[in-house]
Amino acid sequence: MLSLPPSVRVFVCMAPTDMRKSFDGLCALVQSVLKQDPFSGHLFTFVNGGATR
Repeated sequence: MLSLPPSVRVFVCMAPTDMRKSFDGLCALVQSVLKQDPFSGHLFTFVNGGATR
């Protein structure tokens, strides 16, 4: 179980994501799709096309 401070937000990208993207590619998605700063300290989650990963 994770214990996060109340200031940390969790963002979930519900659109299927190509999980072969590098960290740079996922960082670009955070900036372009979620309109967030990937270095903000918040958590960003992604799902693959079958929602199995």
